[in-house]
Amino acid sequence: MANETLILPQTPTMDQLPPELRETRAAYRFELEDGRSFMLRLDWGRLTVEEGTAEADCVLRCRMEDFVRALNGRLNLLTAFMRGDIHLQGDLELAKRLYRYLRISRMQEGHS
Repeated sequence: MANETLILPQTPTMDQLPPELRETRAAYRFELEDGRSFMLRLDWGRLTVEEGTAEADCVLRCRMEDFVRALNGRLNLLTAFMRGDIHLQGDLELAKRLYRYLRISRMQEGHS
């Protein structure tokens, strides 16, 4: 999985996002078991992803496979957290917003 290609989710249109996602500004750091870290920023309805570390509102620790599944909306972050597949530190509400954004993005891709 070290050479896994990350595919960013399609950005939903603003009318597809609920108000709380259109207004969210949050930083998420995914710390992977292989030592890499990725920063996701949800900024007024737009999501960006880059490799690296920075201050984050929510830190999630997981395997690369779980990160890829979360990014494409196929992994429920809260269920994975409750199972112990993902370790969460920080704002749980922001983690729920990220999951909701990723699910909306995935549903939109199915309609493109």
